[in-house]
Amino acid sequence: MTNSLPDLKSLEARSHLNIKWFEFPILPSDREFFRETHEQLIEPQNDPSAGFLRFHITEYVEAFGKLSPALTEWILERVAISPLCYKVEAFEEKEVVVYYRAADALPTFDKLTELEQTRRYWSSSYEDDSFERMKDFVWPAPGGITADPRTYHPEPRTK
Repeated sequence: MTNSLPDLKSLEARSHLNIKWFEFPILPSDREFFRETHEQLIEPQNDPSAGFLRFHITEYVEAFGKLSPALTEWILERVAISPLCYKVEAFEEKEVVVYYRAADALPTFDKLTELEQTRRYWSSSYEDDSFERMKDFVWPAPGGITADPRTYHPEPRTK
């Protein structure tokens, strides 16, 4: 295979890689029949990676500065508002080995609270500093489940 990424559907790629491409229609009845299953598969509260993008946008803002209010609102409409949760597996010197867990591993989760906190962290309309929440963060013992404090606000914190 070449270093370029060929169109795997092209006749040339299929011939070169000796692969077959099967196409089939997805009928409206199929969509309706599988709607509930599909919705369950993409629910942020049971998706361990749902909070990943929100977490990294927050890190971006911490590193490079706040976003305009308009851009903040645009992103908030498109990014899952879910905490980034971890189950601590082990400590290896200065590193922590974690497995990502979904929001349903936490005792409570309020989407409206998270949405407002994220808005306050990202938008230049507010002075809130998300990194401030990391000051007193301590990883739990192996086996413990925790969430990044910038993506989970179970109760109001005071400064």
